Amino acid sequence: MAFVKDIRLTLLFTAFLSVVAAVLTHLYLGIINGFQLMYIPFDLLGKGLRLLSLSSAFGNGVAIAVYLCLAFVPLVYWLIKRKRGNRHRAGFLLPIISIYSLFLIYFFINKGIMVQRFFPDYGSEVMVISIKAILAFLFWGMWLGYFLLKSADNVLAPASYHKGIPMIRQLKLLLKFGAYLYTVIYSFFMIIPVITEAAGIMRTEGAAENTGYIKISVLFLIYVINSIPVVLTIWIMVKGIHLLVAMTDKHLKEEEQTAAIALGRVSKICIYGGVICGLVSNAIKVIMCGYLKDITVNIYLPLFPLITAFVAMILSGYFKEAGNLKDNDELYI
Repeated sequence: MAFVKDIRLTLLFTAFLSVVAAVLTHLYLGIINGFQLMYIPFDLLGKGLRLLSLSSAFGNGVAIAVYLCLAFVPLVYWLIKRKRGNRHRAGFLLPIISIYSLFLIYFFINKGIMVQRFFPDYGSEVMVISIKAILAFLFWGMWLGYFLLKSADNVLAPASYHKGIPMIRQLKLLLKFGAYLYTVIYSFFMIIPVITEAAGIMRTEGAAENTGYIKISVLFLIYVINSIPVVLTIWIMVKGIHLLVAMTDKHLKEEEQTAAIALGRVSKICIYGGVICGLVSNAIKVIMCGYLKDITVNIYLPLFPLITAFVAMILSGYFKEAGNLKDNDELYI
């Protein structure tokens, strides 16, 4: 239980730091969408290589060498692994990542040329920002897909419990990573558009208008309501980690069954909470749209929390059934 308490505290601290970072990046860096940060490393790399290329003929050669080396790192890694006999099926993504990196880095080196060539109808600054964010998101998404596929193959590999212990530990790391990632995504990336919209309301309607304050209050109220299923989903992940710890240390014992029951209970709470929060969030939008003279209503449905809760409930039922079968077998013997 000490482990669970520790991760809860660190998740709360992560959420707090993410919110503070979101406010600071909006105020001091002018970030209007958290996903802009995904392309900042490529933006800096592109500017650096461009300046190096324009400095001299030698600098141009160095810039080309650095560009090619960075792009072909995944391909070289894949070839080395294959030569050593490690023909992991997820490796097919590495050559694709290298080819995409050639395009991505060159795009950030020559943004003006590449936008005119590939996106001629999207020349405005706002659209260029969106294009850069999408391209960077695809890059990070391919790397995430590679690691997930690799982890999936490792999870399916064990044929016995003792061989499965490393798999269980890897699943525990994945759940921890998922909990922290989901916390950062919602506490940082998803709150920046809310802050941006609130700032826009204050600029257009001014501090003297009560309607502006009401709009901002409703905006943050909806964000808080929508965050409840997120918190419950992270709670499921924490309970899942607790179950994996019990599977490693107390396999087919009372501790494992207790952890499975707790996982099922939290999953049920998440399903109820997700449905109720979705209904309340949508109801507030519909009720307030007439008062605020804003007919823009986005229907909210917490799909990821609900799917996670249903999967967790199925796993909980499986482990409870396994524990009951073991108890019955021991009683029969």
